[in-house]
Amino acid sequence: MELQNQNFVEIYNGFVTVENPATGNHRTFRIKSEVWNEGQENETTKRVVALLTGPDREDWRAWVKFGDVRSGRVSVWPKHRGTAFEKLAKILDFPNRGEASGLVYLFEGCCRRCNRKLTTPESIRLGLGPICAEKDLT
Repeated sequence: MELQNQNFVEIYNGFVTVENPATGNHRTFRIKSEVWNEGQENETTKRVVALLTGPDREDWRAWVKFGDVRSGRVSVWPKHRGTAFEKLAKILDFPNRGEASGLVYLFEGCCRRCNRKLTTPESIRLGLGPICAEKDLT
């Protein structure tokens, strides 16, 4: 996905892994449309942003929802303001700045063998999760 002049948080539904090759660190985010107040008069759809904080992205408890997308930017919820979540929101809001400083943005990848979603930069690049990559070697 071309990041220049594009605000992907507004249009993208899925997973984004942001890697810092200089440190080897990475963070995985989920951007997902969710219905709020379902069935009520004030029902609305919000684009919610969450950070993967646990080892299994299939486990809902591994995600911390910290904001929603408003006017093309991540609006960090009050309980997360003044924390690292504000910095993380800026990484998503300004990907051109992130790329200029060396960050690499990797968009949702699935293992080509088992179709499980991939989250680590190496797995996304290979197109295989660690278990399937090991099976391919044997």
